[in-house]
Amino acid sequence: MKIAQVSYSATNTTVWVRLKKAMEAHGVKFQLYAVESPLKNVTHPKKESAIHYNLRKYKRKVFQKIYPYKMPSGGLLFSSVLFTRNINDMYSFKEDIVHLHWLGNISINSLKKIKQPIVWTLHDTWAVTGGCHYNLDCDKWITGCEYCFQINSNVSSLFFKKKKKVIQRLNNLTIITPSQWLGEMVKKSPVFAGKRIEVIPNCIDTSVFRPMDKDKARKKLHIPLEKKVIIFGAVNAINVSIKGFDLLCEALAILKKENIGNIHLVVFGANRDEKIENELAYDVTFLGILYSEEELSLAYNCADIFVGPSRQDNLPGTFIEAAACGLPAVGFKVGGVPEICIHNETGYIASPFDVTDLAKGIQWLFEDEQNRKRLAKNAREKAVKDYSFEVIARKHISLYEDLVRQRK
Repeated sequence: MKIAQVSYSATNTTVWVRLKKAMEAHGVKFQLYAVESPLKNVTHPKKESAIHYNLRKYKRKVFQKIYPYKMPSGGLLFSSVLFTRNINDMYSFKEDIVHLHWLGNISINSLKKIKQPIVWTLHDTWAVTGGCHYNLDCDKWITGCEYCFQINSNVSSLFFKKKKKVIQRLNNLTIITPSQWLGEMVKKSPVFAGKRIEVIPNCIDTSVFRPMDKDKARKKLHIPLEKKVIIFGAVNAINVSIKGFDLLCEALAILKKENIGNIHLVVFGANRDEKIENELAYDVTFLGILYSEEELSLAYNCADIFVGPSRQDNLPGTFIEAAACGLPAVGFKVGGVPEICIHNETGYIASPFDVTDLAKGIQWLFEDEQNRKRLAKNAREKAVKDYSFEVIARKHISLYEDLVRQRK
């Protein structure tokens, strides 16, 4: 069985590259198709002609004059379904199944020309909305995205109708959501009415992400040995509002006022920021962008707990990575976070977006070392049981085999 795995980008730490490694260990052949990737053996798209590129650019410019809208602030994403590249002009698929991930600038309208079974793993809420990747507390995606407050425009309704029309005509489409939370959204979505929906979590290599000696990890990363260490991280960690770094800073300020001392913060996914260093309640170490899984695992292992104060998240990989390294976590009751971080079993779930409760969770984990060790053990066991290569690979294989049988 051969699988075409399509995404906008591909690096060693993206979930679809991890899935490829897990599947190939079971004899399933994967070919990665990506617009951007430093990896070897990746099929990049055919070069777009200057005429087509300029025509798309011109059409987009004209459209935005007729239907003006502005991009959301705070690092939130909004993507239209129009004026994107045709997937069949980019690639020629010869595999048995085409597995889509985060598509970026690929036209969903062109999916109708793919003859093989299509599997589409959703990594945020974009597929069910008129264009936003994080719906936050908006439920207009249920009725048609009549007006989007993120872009201050009704153009979201037009995009929604186009998306629904295209997807409803795809008879060879199966949806995967990594979290039960997103799965429930897709079931309620008019866009995917009648479509097959499977919930299969993202996988992780638990032989790489594993508990290590904390003192050795701290020495390598120059983290104080005697401190209580919190780790936080994400892509563009401190600048994207959805990841909630500002909420973590408020929680730390509360702990400082209550004279909770000896805390040190470690941040990855962001370079050093002097303003934050000067204003933060505690000392902080910025590790920058970590490009390998080994670097990430080392970073988690220098910490005592992980804090992920996201305002919304599907099935955040940071929580899974932290759990595999034996770290209890603190997060809000949003998205798929409570599916990974089980309250009082593998961590602490705070009420959204109560920074006092977030601070309470951090303090609770630090004040009882035996309890923290219990949670750490549970977190590791859950990661192995629910997210390991072996477990997730078998779930995908079962789905792939079923789809191939149906096609025959």
